[in-house]
Amino acid sequence: MLRLCPRPQVGLHPWSHEVAEPCTKPAFKKNMLHVADLMLHDMMQMLGDVFSSLTAAVGAADKVVELMQQQPGVPPHGALQPADFAGRVELDSVAFSYPARPEVPVLNGLSLKVNPGEV
Repeated sequence: MLRLCPRPQVGLHPWSHEVAEPCTKPAFKKNMLHVADLMLHDMMQMLGDVFSSLTAAVGAADKVVELMQQQPGVPPHGALQPADFAGRVELDSVAFSYPARPEVPVLNGLSLKVNPGEV
């Protein structure tokens, strides 16, 4: 605990942060300046953290806007169709995991049949 006017104490250790001097105007001013310095340091560090987070957010927002403004390479109205398309979709025992975590399956044994006209 930091005291602005520390009380005199007997037997202080040499590494103690408390000063064994009476509360005089110079001691009070010195301690107030020390407290102000600590507060200013903390505020500057917090401001730096906020600025860093804000910079990261602006960079991410720029990337999102860039992706939103891209024109798709595939026509949006479904003009492309495989040559042997019969209208039936079938998935048989599909397994999938992401490359970053191959030991964690996302899909394991998914089977699905969708006939023409079914949703």
